[in-house]
Amino acid sequence: MFVLVVDSSSRIIGTEIDILENISRFSKNILICLNKIDLARDDKHRAKMIEAADERLKGRIGKTEKIGR
Repeated sequence: MFVLVVDSSSRIIGTEIDILENISRFSKNILICLNKIDLARDDKHRAKMIEAADERLKGRIGKTEKIGR
């Protein structure tokens, strides 16, 4: 399993996408942790941060599944 920690207060950038695409070649699970998600102003803002990360990752690494709150 690979773990990638992403700063949720900024966008997922090309470098992180490149890293994900490279490690996905190993056919291992990838756990993407959104660091600083607790800094969201409220639940609506938190949901928008998660949605933005999900949209940026769509189609890049295969199946995604959300866990946690």
